[in-house]
Amino acid sequence: MRRTTALAAGLLAALATTAAFASAERATFILTDGERISGTVVFHTEARTNIREDKNEFNVGLLDGTEVPIPFHQVAVIDFIGGQPAARELAAIPDSGQSLVMRSGVVHDGSLVDLIGGDTVRWRHPNADTEDFPIRQARRIYLAPDRARTIFDFHEDVTPARPAGDATVAGELIVPAMRAWTETDLTVRRGQLLRFDASGQIRFGEGGEYLADPGGNPDLRKASYPVPELPVGALIGRIDSGEPFAIGADDSAIPMPATGELRLGVNDDYLADNGGAFRVTIFESTVARQPTARARNRWSPVAGGTATDGWATVPGTEAWVDTGLVVRRGEQVQFETSGSVAHRANDWTDADGDASVLSRSYPAPGQPAGTLIARIDDGQPFAIGAGTRTVTMPATGRLQLGVNDDHHADNGGAFRVAIWRDDLASSAASAGRSLSVPADAAWTDTGLSVRRGEVWSVDADGLISFRRGAGNVAGPDGKTAVRNRRYPVLMLPAGGLIGRIGAGNPFAIGDADTLVMPATGRLFLGINDDDLRDNSGAFRVRLARGR
Repeated sequence: MRRTTALAAGLLAALATTAAFASAERATFILTDGERISGTVVFHTEARTNIREDKNEFNVGLLDGTEVPIPFHQVAVIDFIGGQPAARELAAIPDSGQSLVMRSGVVHDGSLVDLIGGDTVRWRHPNADTEDFPIRQARRIYLAPDRARTIFDFHEDVTPARPAGDATVAGELIVPAMRAWTETDLTVRRGQLLRFDASGQIRFGEGGEYLADPGGNPDLRKASYPVPELPVGALIGRIDSGEPFAIGADDSAIPMPATGELRLGVNDDYLADNGGAFRVTIFESTVARQPTARARNRWSPVAGGTATDGWATVPGTEAWVDTGLVVRRGEQVQFETSGSVAHRANDWTDADGDASVLSRSYPAPGQPAGTLIARIDDGQPFAIGAGTRTVTMPATGRLQLGVNDDHHADNGGAFRVAIWRDDLASSAASAGRSLSVPADAAWTDTGLSVRRGEVWSVDADGLISFRRGAGNVAGPDGKTAVRNRRYPVLMLPAGGLIGRIGAGNPFAIGDADTLVMPATGRLFLGINDDDLRDNSGAFRVRLARGR
């Protein structure tokens, strides 16, 4: 990337006026109050700048041909790729100042000068040099990092100390990124629990311009990688010449899938252009990792029965494990699952199951073999899966956990499951909640648990643009002249505010002052449209449970 001095910035600006750009890029401007405004990065004047210096405002082009000015001080983030930032991205930006995060993972400190020509970020480094970056190489610009972390609901995890009882079985190993497999000189047993403490960064790609930590670079996954479901560059392992398995950055204890020599490597199908190395220490573990700080702040551990301090062990050899926990219908319960089980003697899987194996005779026929499942008393089983999942309880009764298989005798391994109750939902519901509902998002999670028959107050305002062409602007009650049988709610015009409970049928909200909940579960809000890709703007919605 070319860097120029501040003295040469004027020359660059002059040259930029003669450059031809195919089209301006799109971006979402996330305001400090959480509102999102999406549109084209427009530019004006001979200098092709976006920011109006006389008013210190950004300018965003909407689909109807109009432009929206946004005061600079009201913008927390300029998002060029959308989605939820990875936790490590939010952790990497400084607590103050401005940061430019590239798609390669590189973070540049400094300050935003302007957005040039609709496709370029002009950035000033701390030494006063300026540099032009193509928007297509950038992820996000953080102008107010503290507000950004709040908007994206980020909480710094507290790295737990090594649990008592863990024993070091391999001191610090160097795992070079350009080597296919690194010998650990460690012989492991099938089912043995090992925990990997990995650090460092590696480079990959032509010229080594992209970076990855042990969790990998989330921007790239390929079927040709040793572990296809894992991002490029992630830390992986295998036993002798067996099937590679994921390790990543998570320090959860991992059951070894076989007996033999443990090798470590990097998840990539071309190693010649790689650089750097990971540093890895291996522990034999008897204790699963403790829940994150975020979970402790929001969720209360459920205790009782076989769940000790909120933890339950689910062996692959048992059909059902009675947790001894009584849950209520409609209650939000969070499951944090690690570990793996073997089904059919040798096929190992995590709690999402082996997607290549399905059977009508399984307790949950629509779920893969080995999936972590649950049931209330002797009711219908339902999926839980791997990682951290929030599930609405379908009934009131005693919670049981199991492995989705019709023959458990030849299984092995176990899942380790932390079970949490939502402390936040009930207090947030009574106090009310304000949120932004972007027009280009299929569904926005309110974070609120509601019950059938409850009466809620609704206050919605704002305007959105939908479909290409002038005049397609709607408030929460929609644009009366436009209706379509393909819309989620047939009775509501295009662009109107709609809701959904869990995965249930969508229903109209519009500009109503009150809403009677049609079901029990998690409330989602959305836009009544069958194609959200060309939408922009957002509704601002305030919800409160009636008293």
